[in-house]
Amino acid sequence: MIGTRLKIAFLSNAESIHCRRWVEAMARRGHDVHLVSPVAWEIPGATVHVHPLYPSGSRGVARLVQGLRNVHVVRRKLRQLHPDLIHILGLFTLLGPDLKHAADVNVPVVVSTWGSDVCAWQGESKRDYFLKQYILQRADALTATSEFQAKETQKYIANGREVRVIPYGVDLARFPYLERTPAADGTITIGCVKRLEVVYGQTHLLDAFAVVSKELPGARLLLVGDGTAKGDLQKQADRLGIGPVVEWAGAVPHEGVPEVLRRMDLFAMPSLGESFGVAAVEAGATGLPVVASKVGGVGEVVADGETGLLVPPGEPKPLAEAILQLARDPSLRRRMGKSARARVERFYEWESNVEAMERLYRQVVACG
Repeated sequence: MIGTRLKIAFLSNAESIHCRRWVEAMARRGHDVHLVSPVAWEIPGATVHVHPLYPSGSRGVARLVQGLRNVHVVRRKLRQLHPDLIHILGLFTLLGPDLKHAADVNVPVVVSTWGSDVCAWQGESKRDYFLKQYILQRADALTATSEFQAKETQKYIANGREVRVIPYGVDLARFPYLERTPAADGTITIGCVKRLEVVYGQTHLLDAFAVVSKELPGARLLLVGDGTAKGDLQKQADRLGIGPVVEWAGAVPHEGVPEVLRRMDLFAMPSLGESFGVAAVEAGATGLPVVASKVGGVGEVVADGETGLLVPPGEPKPLAEAILQLARDPSLRRRMGKSARARVERFYEWESNVEAMERLYRQVVACG
């Protein structure tokens, strides 16, 4: 059974880098991989079938009709493919029960939750709750990227079934360790790679950096990402008088992330909610110590006092204090950076994570 080539059908959105990495990883391991996605994408080794999955933009009866049409088309495609298993990547409210119905073609189904789909930081309706419960309880296997996310997923599962923790790790070859040397002119760069959205806390980072900048004139802030909060954040930086020392790098493709991390001396992740924290894992892989909010699954990724510092979410003062502690101590940054790399190598090495998922596939198929 170990060497058996599996035929795997993924249901997800190819726009997501998480989706593309899982699909490509399984194709690289020699499996016959297919992705049913609402958007087209070239993924090496995989076949992408473009079909609507989400009845978005519709309401009431129109939503029901569109959803049923999607189910019919996708189910027909899956029957034509006749896969050994189906893997639903990401469970989002707009899907309703549609994808689970589409996957009812008498083959095993794996469902992976990704974070915001089950971590309802802003609350959820009873309808949303029961739709998610419906899908999750009927899966043959469930996975999550962290222990925290696994517990959040289990809230929807009345029978207490296991949720397998399989992290979304880092390709260590693409994110190499870098020994950083303090700049002779005293310049130090604090960086953050996250979408510019309220939930990721950049407003608190700007408040904290205003304090840091007064204490350390050589400090610079590098914000990588784009989002709906960008305009407000730029106005905030100007009000705080730190506009000239804040760089807005905009969004970069995933393959460009290692290069922007090379420019940083320490990494800040002031999120108000995180189910896992892959940005912190990628930063740690390159040898960056991380200052992060103690929320969700971040405490599993960042070992407080060992690979970085954890602070209360939404509080600029302790965030500024933690950044200053690291900014003033190059030896502490170096020590924590080395520990961060070692932790990623131990728990979040991508190929090990892929092997764990592949083992789960084989177990599910064998039991199916």
